Amino acid sequence: MAIERRKSKRSVCNECRVRNTDVSPKRLYPCQLCEGWFCEYHLTPKLVYIRDLRSVIKDPKWRLFVEKEIKRDDGHPCMPYTRYKIKEIELEEHAEQELMTKLLSPPKRVRKSRDTQCFIATAVYGTQFAREVGILKNFRDLILTKSLAGRVFINAYYIISPLIVHIISKSCFIKSIIRNFMIKPLLHKLKEKMVV
Repeated sequence: MAIERRKSKRSVCNECRVRNTDVSPKRLYPCQLCEGWFCEYHLTPKLVYIRDLRSVIKDPKWRLFVEKEIKRDDGHPCMPYTRYKIKEIELEEHAEQELMTKLLSPPKRVRKSRDTQCFIATAVYGTQFAREVGILKNFRDLILTKSLAGRVFINAYYIISPLIVHIISKSCFIKSIIRNFMIKPLLHKLKEKMVV
């Protein structure tokens, strides 16, 4: 299999000239985003410093990322890359806000009906009418729905449990592990606290 040769030309890299006052000709390659030509060291795109960039970013982890990017010595400032990263940051912040809103809101399924399934326990015991499933439903309805932490747990459970059920439904071994090492100890703790 032949290795694809990259398009290149021999000239002075603008980033080397501006940053290092190096005017020696080098092999230059085109940036796929901004179509500028750069040496191998400066070919990687990085953020262009925009005055309002720090005000756009509210999340501290992204702010640290931006400050780290700006201080990078390698790479070249690339406007298309910067626009892409800003949009990525905005989308990620929006997704996190939606998830938090969803987790903190009262669970819709519990409000509508007390017969909402306990997906994992039902999958492990094979029926929603198992005594253990009923105990867990009562715990959810009578205890967990009363607190914010409980409602967050219930919402998170409804988000991830279908995936877990899909995985455990394929294996009797995993079902027995969950039954013996998760559900039974939980039921035992509930009995100790007189919840059941």
